[in-house]
Amino acid sequence: MICSVCQTTLQAAISHFRLAKNQDERHFVRVTLNDPPDEWYTIKDHHKTLNSFMDSVDQGCHICSFIRFWLGVEMRPVEVLWRQIETGEVSNSYGNAATQLLMNYRKHQDYECFTFSFRFLSKAQTSDAHPMFGWEDQFREWQHVLEFNKGKTYAVPTYERSTGSLQAQLLLKEWVSDCVVNHTQCRPPKCDTSWYPTRLLDLSEPTDVRLIETKDTKPAGPYVTVTHRWGHVDEEYVLNKRKHPLLIKGIPLDSLPRLFQDVISVVRTLGVRYLWIDSLCIMQDKDDKSDWENEASLMEKVYSHSYCNISAADAENCSRSLFNVRHPQSVNPETLTLDLVNDESDVVTPVQFYAYNCQFWLNEVSNALVNTRAWVLQEHILAPRVLHFGGRQLMWECCEKNASEVFPHGLHPELSASEDVRFKSFALEVEQNDQRGYLDTSTLPLAQLLWSRIIFDYSCRDLSRPEDKLIACSGVAKRFQSLLQDTYVAGMWRTNLEDQLLWRRHPDSTGSRSGAYRTPTWSWASLDAIILPPEWPQDGCQIEAEDVHLTYATSDKTGGITDGWLRLRGVLLETKLVKSRVHESAFDLYLEGETIAATLTRDNRVSPVALFDIPRDIVDYEEVEGRVYSMIGHAGTTGWSSALLLFKIVDEQRGVFERIGIANILAVAQKEEVLSIKREPGKSTLPCAEFKDGKHTIIVI
Repeated sequence: MICSVCQTTLQAAISHFRLAKNQDERHFVRVTLNDPPDEWYTIKDHHKTLNSFMDSVDQGCHICSFIRFWLGVEMRPVEVLWRQIETGEVSNSYGNAATQLLMNYRKHQDYECFTFSFRFLSKAQTSDAHPMFGWEDQFREWQHVLEFNKGKTYAVPTYERSTGSLQAQLLLKEWVSDCVVNHTQCRPPKCDTSWYPTRLLDLSEPTDVRLIETKDTKPAGPYVTVTHRWGHVDEEYVLNKRKHPLLIKGIPLDSLPRLFQDVISVVRTLGVRYLWIDSLCIMQDKDDKSDWENEASLMEKVYSHSYCNISAADAENCSRSLFNVRHPQSVNPETLTLDLVNDESDVVTPVQFYAYNCQFWLNEVSNALVNTRAWVLQEHILAPRVLHFGGRQLMWECCEKNASEVFPHGLHPELSASEDVRFKSFALEVEQNDQRGYLDTSTLPLAQLLWSRIIFDYSCRDLSRPEDKLIACSGVAKRFQSLLQDTYVAGMWRTNLEDQLLWRRHPDSTGSRSGAYRTPTWSWASLDAIILPPEWPQDGCQIEAEDVHLTYATSDKTGGITDGWLRLRGVLLETKLVKSRVHESAFDLYLEGETIAATLTRDNRVSPVALFDIPRDIVDYEEVEGRVYSMIGHAGTTGWSSALLLFKIVDEQRGVFERIGIANILAVAQKEEVLSIKREPGKSTLPCAEFKDGKHTIIVI
């Protein structure tokens, strides 16, 4: 359902356009032919009151409900301002509405459509100031598409009530067959095409499942892998030394949990004989981890060489079904009719549209239950093709195509532009290095941007065993290592390691370094928190990683680490941080006795801002008074802050430090002042491993 206010607002926006003379080609023109091609038409008369907006949300308006959901906690300041305007507490000559709609017409060689989005008032308009709108960076997230519902459309409504329907089975077979035959980018690696995992489940018997050791029994054909949530797993459903002889002999199919039975039915539908499930193909003995450690190092090959990966996207555990029952209307796009005027005759013509939002893939796949788990990320990336059995519909993903039951032939191009949708194409982009897509505004190398995206996504996910931090992404690291021909160092890369050291904890994420040792503190993998990878351009870096040493738990150098250090060279400064009254996240910096007082920049941002790896409410940094030092990491170019790495001294005699955070300086004058600070002659030498040519070399552990 789309509420009457949304329909009225969309009608007002679309009135800026006319049907062209040649309607058979579905070509539209603007009212004003001189308008620039990227013009957005703005309609401010959307919901004029908060009550009107919330009523539409309560009634289930597709558009209003979507806006409310994605605003989340940001809805609160919108509500406050809206009420203030309605009651007259805040004068607003802009009008009574707190939202405005922006519409654009998009015409490409293969398609045309309208796109629209909303933005929200953050500052009222007065005689002295223009209105300001907040959350501009989320503009794309709220965007919707209006596709002309005539002729060939991308959307094909479904009437099936289950993701396990016969129609769904026919569709998944069609997707897999088309990909295997026609998609060159989805084919297995050129070498080792006959490689198989250590163990596989043989499904050749109709009522039994048998485990085979591939070194003894050579498989005859491809195998399918599975991504699923373990939940509480009964010991009867895992492979161990006790169960191994029974599984080798064969067990009844109906003795397996419901999820595995459903998966096996899909594998057989695909005409495949072999299946790999982690819980049944890797030894899970708690007193002997040797097999688990060996198999964990092979994950890159296990998923890369699979025929297809089946993702139980919505199953909470293996006792649940792979399939879901749904009402067809819950997945089909909304439809609405808007009037367009004929450019030649001025006759009003009703035109029907499909409406869908650009967060379609994020809702159905990226935010699916199974994709909240850290281990799943590499399975998602490495498998050549993935069938997602979601809560509402079946989805398809490979390097060349994303589709669903409602978009069986591929997503609408406007939906495909999302970074979430283009997730599996990263290998293609690294190899070709000729398309940056949504990353095209950055100056960083494409490969570094893609790795940064993986770090952020991975750090947002849950990991039951923190000590598996590096192990759970080692498969992706191996794939990147072969593409980049670079040395992997504790979640980063030796080339341009200096830039990568400038990561920071997301301010809304609580950080901790609890549990078993994982990595040195200079690595993002040492921290349990959402990580914001560095975005500074390579020009302006002020540090040099002279040497790195890591001790590994096994022979796998993308896996667990037991010890390590980094020799880092740069300008070291004696540092003191004092909480400022300017802002709750602001600090006055004292560098070599020089004061960098906290201030607000022209765009209302705080400078300096200190982001500790572990928040101040968990660790009292006043206890390390006199033991804090900083090193200038980046000078800060135009539009970019400068960065100071923050350290705590551990061993003064040897110059050994631990990282405790990072400080960003945004104000131009402050950046210049920091770069000019020198240690006064005659002062005692700072603790370091070496001092030469005005720079210090320190050891970071």
